[in-house]
Amino acid sequence: MDQCGIDMSVIGALQWLAGYPAQANVATAKAVEKYPNRFMGTVYVHPQGGIDKALEEAERYVRQLGFKAIGEIHPATEFTPANSERYYYPVMEKAIELKVPVHIHCGDPATDPFSGPMLIGDLAERFPEARIILGHLGHRRWYDAIWTVKNHDNLLVDTSFAQTSALVKAVQVLGAERVLFGTDTPVNNPAAMLSHVRGAYGLTEEQKSLILGKNAAKLLGLKER
Repeated sequence: MDQCGIDMSVIGALQWLAGYPAQANVATAKAVEKYPNRFMGTVYVHPQGGIDKALEEAERYVRQLGFKAIGEIHPATEFTPANSERYYYPVMEKAIELKVPVHIHCGDPATDPFSGPMLIGDLAERFPEARIILGHLGHRRWYDAIWTVKNHDNLLVDTSFAQTSALVKAVQVLGAERVLFGTDTPVNNPAAMLSHVRGAYGLTEEQKSLILGKNAAKLLGLKER
């Protein structure tokens, strides 16, 4: 972050990938507590482990510890469609109640049966009050992701894993106001992700500024630095 000039990051630990969501949230909380001026937390919910327990945990982390979002919801690793009424409708309802956005993994063809753009679009349509971030600009399904976001006012995209051409097309179609900077660090190098935005052809400096911070500040209710 220091090397790349990143002031603040929204983070979530990765233990949930190994089946330990509670440990992931504890690790995130410890990091936020240690570096409160650099990190904001996002709470991972694992609905298949017990939806009531997961939602109670989400509420505690948001209300008591100041976490700023729910996610990354990862339908592909949970083998559950993103528009699952049983598992994800309650998560959307809780996010609306807590007034926080939800970040959802949106994958390439390998994960599309569970986290494709259209499924996330269906979820957004059923919960128009929810603010949903369609993750990774859909990976290789970026064209479908852009189309989906265009048709649902409560959807945004993040730039992690996005090709430069996909990023530029997203701004052209959606407007820079609906694009959030993301890195998926440590899988990706934040310097590489920054280069996609800063070097994107045809984007104005104001559009880049929106993507690199102003949009997130507005979404999360932060004061701009």
